[in-house]
Amino acid sequence: MLFQSALMANVEVELTSISTPAPYPAPPDTFATTSTAASSKDDSCCYHVFINHRGPDVKHTFASHLYRRLLLRGLRVFLDKPELQEGLNFTSQIEAAIRTASVHVAIFSPRYAESKWCLDELVQMFESGAPIIPVLYHVKPGQLRWTEGQGGVYSQDLQKLEDKKTYDSQTHEEKPRHDPDTIQKWRGALSRVSEISGFELDANYTDEGELLDKVVERVVKQVKKRRLDEAAKDSENTALLEQHSGKPEVPWQWIPWLLGVCISCKIFVVIIITIFFFISFITFFIKFTETASQFDEMANKHMNLHL
Repeated sequence: MLFQSALMANVEVELTSISTPAPYPAPPDTFATTSTAASSKDDSCCYHVFINHRGPDVKHTFASHLYRRLLLRGLRVFLDKPELQEGLNFTSQIEAAIRTASVHVAIFSPRYAESKWCLDELVQMFESGAPIIPVLYHVKPGQLRWTEGQGGVYSQDLQKLEDKKTYDSQTHEEKPRHDPDTIQKWRGALSRVSEISGFELDANYTDEGELLDKVVERVVKQVKKRRLDEAAKDSENTALLEQHSGKPEVPWQWIPWLLGVCISCKIFVVIIITIFFFISFITFFIKFTETASQFDEMANKHMNLHL
């Protein structure tokens, strides 16, 4: 119990620092062309937030403003250009950021579906199991649902990706650049995210500043909830580990019964030992008496012979 209380207290302290603006340095003016997300060089494999977006659409506007505001709230946000380490595979680093993020923010802009990187990241975000907060930036919800045919901008972009060809060096023939399973995963991810309640710039908010405030508040709330859930799960696992690895638990309600059994066993043993010694004594006495009688007879015969 003391360990669980200390763990929850540490989480509360961390969450308090998240909700209070921190004196973070301003991030650089140059932002990544694809995904952005949270943070600190000291903990490069663990982030609070991952921001999925298409760089050319919102790199210098909404995504950068959201990134700065989240930093000021004390969150660790992965931004690929500052955070990616030289000499390491950038795809692996982005995938690690997606897996470790507590919350994902997906900014859907008009040209979002042109980027296979954005779509791949969206699929990985669903696979990670962390909550996703959709932000529709000059995009209608129907465009996320219309992923086939010519009903929306995204369906047209997906069709272009499906029609792309590449050269097969072995068969010396053209083949699809993206396999059908990948295309279906992209369509499925867009359809799934259309069912999640999010934020729409044009319909619900006409001012980007107000939209940013709402998104930041939602992100902070989701991060708090996620961290508390993880802390509760960790404390529960720790308690189970201590229970199984420690000394076996004694059922205290059985102690009186066990004592009674022990006392009864002792009395029974004492009775058995007493009976054993009594029988042994009687047997010894009988044999001694017989031996003494035989000795007397032998002594009398010997005396008679001498007389």
